[in-house]
Amino acid sequence: MRLLLALILLAPALALARDDAGRPTFEVMPAIGYGLGGSFENSTTDEKVDIEESRVFALSLRMRRGAEQEWEILYSRQDTDIEGGSASGGTPRVALDVEYLQFGGTYFPTRRDYAPYVVGGLGVTRFKPSGAGLEDSTDFSISLGLGMRFPLGEHVAIRLEGRGYLSFVDTDTAFFCSSGSLGGACLIRASGSTVLQFQALLGLAVAF
Repeated sequence: MRLLLALILLAPALALARDDAGRPTFEVMPAIGYGLGGSFENSTTDEKVDIEESRVFALSLRMRRGAEQEWEILYSRQDTDIEGGSASGGTPRVALDVEYLQFGGTYFPTRRDYAPYVVGGLGVTRFKPSGAGLEDSTDFSISLGLGMRFPLGEHVAIRLEGRGYLSFVDTDTAFFCSSGSLGGACLIRASGSTVLQFQALLGLAVAF
């Protein structure tokens, strides 16, 4: 929620931007969608721990930079679960929030009203488990995707986007650890170095 609050606080300052012709150059887009993919290899239990598919909420702030480019700040959140195999002693099912904060931009290869575009960014991923004493994990990530913009007027447009996110984690990293008077414990000791996820988003973009 702190990441989302930071984006909202930035909006009034950026909304003052205009191009030389007085046209709006700042755009806010709330979006909903679906996230899928992503797993950890648990080296302790030799099992694959999957991130379950679920709905996604996203908010992006964009500033036009010429006719073909935009700067972008994107925040997205997926409320999901992780679950290991059914074998005895496997990783238990745990609620998990996956948050992305990305700084990047979009590029329009053509100048048509109904135009496809490429989107990409750099930022961080936060894996936040729900459970007493469990700690978050924040990692560097990159994103890349394709989109389509359908203008409904000068100030409103519909955007469809598909994005892939690649989060980089250290090999043999311990995830979602807790500590207490009897010592510490970790749900997952991952053996992989990346986590790959995909999101499909539908957004309503409003320009100021």
